[in-house]
Amino acid sequence: MNFKLTILAINTRSGRSIKTGRDYTMHEAQCVITAQREGEEQKISVGTVMVADTLKDTPQGDYLPEFGPRVRDGRIEFEVVGLKPLNARTPAQPVPKAA
Repeated sequence: MNFKLTILAINTRSGRSIKTGRDYTMHEAQCVITAQREGEEQKISVGTVMVADTLKDTPQGDYLPEFGPRVRDGRIEFEVVGLKPLNARTPAQPVPKAA
């Protein structure tokens, strides 16, 4: 299955767990995810997905996501651990000054 993730915003929440008493910080992307299996129609979902700490400053845009497992409250869930930009533009080059 292929995925395209459109990130609209990344929100960070932090606090102290009532259950464990430990501090936590989590990053949650508000996004649109498009999933498609070969030979099938696209399925589009809107919602949130957890992202790794290293991705917390990712700008809005379209990405090919890489998912990794995590365990939370005994449940196996998946979070985004890598992102490859789609339609990435090359950075603008400075214009040389005329002599």
